[in-house]
Amino acid sequence: MDFSPMSSSRIELSRIEDSVRDLRRVVESMIDKASSQARDIERRFFSIKSRINMALWCTSLLLQASFKLYDDENMVSAYSVKLMGEEKVKGYLYITDKRLIFEAEKEIVLKKVLFIPTKKKKVREVVYDIPIGLRRASFMWKSWVFRKRRSIYRFLTFSSCLAKTLLYLLNIS
Repeated sequence: MDFSPMSSSRIELSRIEDSVRDLRRVVESMIDKASSQARDIERRFFSIKSRINMALWCTSLLLQASFKLYDDENMVSAYSVKLMGEEKVKGYLYITDKRLIFEAEKEIVLKKVLFIPTKKKKVREVVYDIPIGLRRASFMWKSWVFRKRRSIYRFLTFSSCLAKTLLYLLNIS
């Protein structure tokens, strides 16, 4: 056994190095935990920001709409869609807590110069206004097909199943 001052210094140095390694592990663990929490907060922030932007977009669409909401009706969401059928009709699908509303948007040419439209006007009109919670067991007369962002949704509408299907497929919670 060596009891020289050099040996006790090495032992002390070894203990300090072990303490530093333990402290480093604790600090790295705390940094990982803080980073994870920061990522979670950032994800929540962007989710909230996305919902706020969607609400602002829906509100701006609603201000330009050709219809008014009922007094006790609230907007859930709105989508830019294309109604597929004999003729493809672009427009907006509004989902409220009381109705599903499809509003078509058309461009009307006001002035032409040498067969080229120089002045146009956008006109909106409600094509479908379907109450949610309709208590009818039989099928309604239409089959709807919507195109939204490269996806196609087809709906046979009856009772309130259309509303539930739309809410499910469009990921509205």
